[in-house]
Amino acid sequence: MNSRDNNRKMIVLQFLCFAAIFIVYFIVNYVLEVQFVDTMLKTYNHLLIINERPSIVKYVVVFTFEHYAEKKGFKVGDVDMRLHYISQIYSNEKNVFTSLKETYPSTYSSYLKTFENYNYDLCSSYADFVGQKSRCE
Repeated sequence: MNSRDNNRKMIVLQFLCFAAIFIVYFIVNYVLEVQFVDTMLKTYNHLLIINERPSIVKYVVVFTFEHYAEKKGFKVGDVDMRLHYISQIYSNEKNVFTSLKETYPSTYSSYLKTFENYNYDLCSSYADFVGQKSRCE
């Protein structure tokens, strides 16, 4: 009788250990998945902001051509569209550089370094051209 009771306690103890291991595994897996989703969200947000650049510049160019061709700005309501998209460029660039301040995994370091060098070098070469290098720093 005593042997059966010890055997039952051993089975319950093994089951609890096995259950604890699975619970810890699923909690750790959940935390890692949340971190991965957060990283992907930041990455996709950065990609979205980067992909908005060409279309905004395209609209600035189109409305600038329209401005000079018609000798007046193209307005929707009281809003000059050229000035509106110029302000969109500044807003988008602010968002781009804000997104670079986010924390990314170490695997993104080479991309981020290349991206920063490209953008800051582009700004530096333009600033050298117009003589305003201090604006890039």
